Amino acid sequence: MDLSQDIALAYIIAQGWIPTALAYTVSTQQELSVSEKDWLKVSERCKKELELVIHSYKQRIDDWGASIEKFSEFRNAKAGG
Repeated sequence: MDLSQDIALAYIIAQGWIPTALAYTVSTQQELSVSEKDWLKVSERCKKELELVIHSYKQRIDDWGASIEKFSEFRNAKAGG
């Protein structure tokens, strides 16, 4: 039996959040092991957690891009001077 929804609900109750790895693996099947109300709560929290992670990864990609660009400018200035 898949208890991922129950585990996610327990995290929400105890911590107010769900670990990313759990949010990714929670079954999306409606009301698999929790009530309709709790399924919606778990679903919304999983979605939010994954959206936060996506945002963080996109920001980190942008940070790396800026760092690479800055390095390239420095390297070009150094080669020219």
